[in-house]
Amino acid sequence: MEIMFSLNALMEVTDKRLIQATELQKQLRLSILMNKKEYK
Repeated sequence: MEIMFSLNALMEVTDKRLIQATELQKQLRLSILMNKKEYK
């Protein structure tokens, strides 16, 4: 049971990190787009 619990906890942390990573990517793309518009 403890092994399953720790696996679930690990997966939750991984999910949160994945969500954070995708959010960071969105922000990066947005800032890159904004920079391109500014340079034109």
